[in-house]
Amino acid sequence: MDVVLLSRTRLLIFTVLFSSTGCSIETTPPADGDLPLDPPEGAFLAERYGIGAGWYEYDDRTHVLTPRDEVYRLGWEDREYLLDIESYYDADGTSGVFSFRYSELAGSVWGEEQAVRLTGNVKTAPVCYSLEAAAEVDCASSGWELVFRTDSIVVPAAGFAVANPAIYARPHAGAQSDMQPPRVSSIPGSFDAAIRTIDASGSPLRSVWEDAQHGLLVDPDGSRTIWNSLWLTATADFHLTHWGAVRADNALVINTVCVPLASTEAEQVGFEDPQPQSLTLSTPGESTSYLTYLIDLCGDDRPSVVESASMPYFGVWPSTTTFDLIAEWQGQWLLRLSPGTLSRASESPELSEPLTSLPAEIWQ
Repeated sequence: MDVVLLSRTRLLIFTVLFSSTGCSIETTPPADGDLPLDPPEGAFLAERYGIGAGWYEYDDRTHVLTPRDEVYRLGWEDREYLLDIESYYDADGTSGVFSFRYSELAGSVWGEEQAVRLTGNVKTAPVCYSLEAAAEVDCASSGWELVFRTDSIVVPAAGFAVANPAIYARPHAGAQSDMQPPRVSSIPGSFDAAIRTIDASGSPLRSVWEDAQHGLLVDPDGSRTIWNSLWLTATADFHLTHWGAVRADNALVINTVCVPLASTEAEQVGFEDPQPQSLTLSTPGESTSYLTYLIDLCGDDRPSVVESASMPYFGVWPSTTTFDLIAEWQGQWLLRLSPGTLSRASESPELSEPLTSLPAEIWQ
């Protein structure tokens, strides 16, 4: 089963803390409890990948990030782990230094707990960790299961993007045909309680993650109309783009209209004289089983490819200020939003038609 993508049902709420030397930003995600798979019509949404940024609670009084009271179960075909995030701060109170503990399932018995405090600060660079080797490793290698990092997320009302700490799991990947996607699920409660839950039931409590194999913009079975819909997306590099994608003969075509994103509704320029721009990606031949593109929807006011790869990025992508969309070829085209964006379906039937009435929810 794929690392799961889960769409949020409302905007992240951001608190801005001003001081004499500048400002710092902390983020407050909504409660994840029972998010519906079908979001409410008209809502602005953000993709979520795997554990993602849903691991913490934010205290708006102390401005501290505290891990949620839940444990994550990570499963591959050949191994399984329980992961408990303990802290985002080092002994001096510096943020960006994760502490966690984990245990591997050996047969039918959970092994000894491993307690870890990362030496790298995720606000400086992504930190990758090998659960098997019990060590931090180079993210350029393939020998890791977890990446801890920050992603820049657009906050229109603040006027800039904030750094949001996130955690992603990756497959054990050799050749593409040997890839083993992890299964990620959440179990409420403590580490010991999670073990008791698994021992009693033989499996973790089900979460909506287990049913959401694909992202907000994916239509693998034809049940949604992504390929016939237009979207409004606020990007982490502060563009507002009106866009759509179609699967043409042997190609994926992405059409966009871009304007700068303002920090208030009153200052926002609409799509008054739209001149759609296009990016065409040729469908790979039969010899290509996987290909992925990172796409900037508004690079020089037109869509462009930032970079491509023959393997998934597994969360080790460049800054989310540089790309807005992930297009993947896996025998069919799949689309996923960058974690830095917020999107909603557009009510406009055509990109070439003016769109001057924009939803106030962008700035709320």
